[in-house]
Amino acid sequence: MRDQKSYFPALTGLRFLAAFLVLVFHYERANPIYPELIQAVLSEMYIGVSLFFVLSGFLIAHRYFIRDSDTPSPVIRIYLLNRFARIFPLLFVLSAITFLVRILFNERNFDSEWTIFLLNITLLKGFSKDFFLGGITQSWSLSVEELFYLLAPIIFLFIRKNLFWLVGLPIIFLGTGLLVVRFFSIFPFHGFFEDTSFMLMYTFFGRSIEFFTGISMAILLKQNITPKLPFPFTWIGLTLTCLTVSMLIFSKGDLEFGFQHSTGLVLHNLVLPVIGFGPLIWGLITEKTWLSNLLSNGFMQLLGRSSYALYLLHLGVFQGLLSRISTNFLFIFPAMVLLSVAFYYWVEEPLNKVTKMLFSSLTPKKDI
Repeated sequence: MRDQKSYFPALTGLRFLAAFLVLVFHYERANPIYPELIQAVLSEMYIGVSLFFVLSGFLIAHRYFIRDSDTPSPVIRIYLLNRFARIFPLLFVLSAITFLVRILFNERNFDSEWTIFLLNITLLKGFSKDFFLGGITQSWSLSVEELFYLLAPIIFLFIRKNLFWLVGLPIIFLGTGLLVVRFFSIFPFHGFFEDTSFMLMYTFFGRSIEFFTGISMAILLKQNITPKLPFPFTWIGLTLTCLTVSMLIFSKGDLEFGFQHSTGLVLHNLVLPVIGFGPLIWGLITEKTWLSNLLSNGFMQLLGRSSYALYLLHLGVFQGLLSRISTNFLFIFPAMVLLSVAFYYWVEEPLNKVTKMLFSSLTPKKDI
């Protein structure tokens, strides 16, 4: 039997907060009106992507990890269909719009744009340093997400056998990534796994700890294990997140971003998810605080549900159109939020339902 689904309203609101951090990073980090310290803080707000990855690990494991039996194949089919319907249709529509606009209005080369379009919709672009920012720039992170989705059933099989794999598998994934980088250093191919730093920052092999942090929390929750600390996890997580961001700023020196330094990369890929986002998410699902109440209200639920659309829309064609009116964040941010809500209701959700209907023959009549 599949575990009954639980809904965590605060985590839906947190999804919007993660998207907001990414938007602030892209829109405001170099704004000259801010003091240098504020610009330095905003330059580290790419951590919103890391928060997304930890959330994904938790939610997927909470919904689909079954402790005492192998996952029945119908559940795997439902799981894969749900993930495909959630991610691909909106990505395809926005990638197609981006492709058409760039061809028709920007007079781009058809062959090169067609290649970028195919790499976007197949999510292969995230493995290439030459292409990972092409098309919908920020969709490189979907390559990381989708590889996790594909590997999750296998990951869960290992963890069921022994919880040691919660630590062992990230080490194996890291080693695999290093081997793949070595392979492509001998046989280079269009920037695929071009170097170690790219692998560590932009692929699942380097980012797997974030997902496994979320998986670990889901397993603790399923086993009714509640760690005890003298202070609420919510505030511990927030405090340690802020402290880690401060260390990222301090470690980067003359570099643009903290993760570009080896110390900053460790802080970002290991320390931040484990001692920052992990406790924060745990606190939001187990504690009642003003923050959990704020993230759980109806308005934040709406914004959280439309956060995927917001993430895909905030850079690219639509951002370019809005910037012709104004580049002021106080205009472009609410405009993007309204646009993402419209896309959520009129494009993303209808496409999600249609996709599931079209592929319904792949799933049993009744969820198990």
